[in-house]
Amino acid sequence: MFAKFLCLLGVLAANADTIELTDANFQDSVMEAGKVSFVKFYAPWCGHCKRMAPDWEKLGQEITDENIVIAKVDCTVQKSVASLMKIRGFPTLYLFAENIMYEYAGPRSYEDLKKFAEGGYKNASTKTLPWNESFVDVVKEQAMEFFQKIGQIMSFDPIILPLTFFCGVAVASFFFICIVGAGGKTQYIEVPAKSETKKDK
Repeated sequence: MFAKFLCLLGVLAANADTIELTDANFQDSVMEAGKVSFVKFYAPWCGHCKRMAPDWEKLGQEITDENIVIAKVDCTVQKSVASLMKIRGFPTLYLFAENIMYEYAGPRSYEDLKKFAEGGYKNASTKTLPWNESFVDVVKEQAMEFFQKIGQIMSFDPIILPLTFFCGVAVASFFFICIVGAGGKTQYIEVPAKSETKKDK
């Protein structure tokens, strides 16, 4: 209850400045009915985060709509939130509205961020909230990540992937030939029986 009380106090002050969300109040804050929460996930050492910081703070100070919350999460401190949200790069910007999560991938200027927060997000790509993900959603996300990594490898050096595939096929074929060639049979060597000779007395 006390954590929720602190969360509500933070939301009430949203139009005055940006809110620093924590592991304790993150989910309650972004899920509050009737509110739009635009959240920056950052790391203090990140150069891109430092460059966009003035515009983000300005956004928090100058947004006049009381239903729009401008917030931030320090992922080096709030590690549970970072893990929950699967943050892999900085800064990552998500907007939460009506139980839907929108990913921001545009320019990081004050004007562009403001347009997005004030309604532009409705044209952005959506993602399933992490706490509402189904097994199918998880599989789809992992498959997309796998193919993205394959694409990165191919763009870096197109010959690496085919070469790795060829080597794998060659090794598998070698073992297959060895197994088939042996026929799976055990060979036995016949040992001639000793003949008993009778001695004449």
